[in-house]
Amino acid sequence: MLKKRTLTKKIILILGISLFFSSMIFAGPNENAGIRFDLDAATYGNQNDTTMTAPSVGDYIRVDVYAINVHNLDTYEFEVIYNHNQLDYITATATNPITYEPNILTTNGGTALGWMIDTSTPGVLSIAYTLAGTDTLEAPEGEGLIADIVFQSLTINQGLLTFGDVHFHDSFGVIDIITDKGIAILFEYGNVDGTVTALDTGEPIEGAIVSIENTSDITVPDGTYLLEYIPVGIQDITCTAEGYFDTTDVLEVLEDQTVTIDFTLEPIPYGTLNGTVTDSNTNAPIEDALITAISQGRVEYTCSTNADGYYIIDSLLASELVGNYTVTCDAGNAYLFGEETDVEIVEGDTTTVNFVLEP
Repeated sequence: MLKKRTLTKKIILILGISLFFSSMIFAGPNENAGIRFDLDAATYGNQNDTTMTAPSVGDYIRVDVYAINVHNLDTYEFEVIYNHNQLDYITATATNPITYEPNILTTNGGTALGWMIDTSTPGVLSIAYTLAGTDTLEAPEGEGLIADIVFQSLTINQGLLTFGDVHFHDSFGVIDIITDKGIAILFEYGNVDGTVTALDTGEPIEGAIVSIENTSDITVPDGTYLLEYIPVGIQDITCTAEGYFDTTDVLEVLEDQTVTIDFTLEPIPYGTLNGTVTDSNTNAPIEDALITAISQGRVEYTCSTNADGYYIIDSLLASELVGNYTVTCDAGNAYLFGEETDVEIVEGDTTTVNFVLEP
């Protein structure tokens, strides 16, 4: 067993960051372990501090990373995802140089080696570390520090620190994908929720998009939405849904609170245009005639007749919005061009325009 473990370690060290995350993953003792950020890196131990006041340009941000609920931890590999346009990576160490907090891998008397950092992908910081030796009793349990990282702020506006792929290995080579992953929020924030309904029916609207800057959510069948981690202060919020007019409002986001704002959307008035195209001499239907409906140059709709000479264009904007339409019919060189002007499209109704074309 010890020889197998030693061979596994050698393979890990040789492959290094280039083979950071193997595809051969097995559920093991660390499948319920987790990983967390702590923004209070000046205090010994995990303070679970995951929010901060937005830093100024040039400020340094020190963050500790902790593994939690680990069992027989031998090696870890993880990615920190950040916005490289907002943050500049400065350095990362296996221990905290301010509090002298040790790395979790050395807490049972073991020695760690192979501290590896990869910053080749912008916005992705990859770190790996492993225990030396073959004594499985040195593999730690519980919670402990696995990295101390320093960034520098490049902009006033900041976002989130998140984890990408995270793998924990135990002493026997079993690898677990870690899914219990925390985040760090580099600004003061609040949440926004609410319900989107239709003005005409009062029914909830599913699939509406509610947005504040780059954060958005899509309403579920009961019309509700939730926007999380919104910077505090005055914000513009927009709600859009297919078939309804867009709506924009202004609200104040409060720190550590959820502000509720509901939307009642007015449906866009639509009507339908249909008709037939026939030959004036034979009364036979004309197939593939091109029908075009144009309203004051603002909107244009097209369709073609079927084998029965029939056409239909639904969901035309009503004339109350865009004015009346000019409807044309083009059946090619075999027929004269057809045109009907001042065609009114009424909300919820069907307007019929038939064309009888002369050869």
